[in-house]
Amino acid sequence: MGRDAEVFYGYVYDDNGYHNGKQPFYGTAENVANFIMMNKDHDTVVTDIMDCFVVSSMRGGFLDRVASMDIRDKIMPEILPLQMGEKQPVDVVAEYRKDTKSAELDFIRQELETLGIEFDDDTVENIYEEEFGPEFEDEAER
Repeated sequence: MGRDAEVFYGYVYDDNGYHNGKQPFYGTAENVANFIMMNKDHDTVVTDIMDCFVVSSMRGGFLDRVASMDIRDKIMPEILPLQMGEKQPVDVVAEYRKDTKSAELDFIRQELETLGIEFDDDTVENIYEEEFGPEFEDEAER
């Protein structure tokens, strides 16, 4: 789902104005709308991979500020059905995490094969956990 899209970062703010860290997802208009609506009980900010502002929303999942009218025009048709309850939001951060984990596991398998090392799925998972696990999983749970 959108592997060719640029990576965006979403920030979800608590009642004290603090965010819980950047949450990556593929930066399509549909995914921006889903991110905002998955976090509609909070203010959010979305930036591009260079941390340049794209859009912010306020509680209720309503757009607040948008970097350009072009971006707004792309997000509106995606967010309106979510706001109206015609569609359910998708957790785009979890999808991104699952997608990137799969790619990392494939890379580890290829490296082990190239080195001629025998392995099973548990070995690959253990290597992944050592390399990416704790930090990667903690961010996904936020």
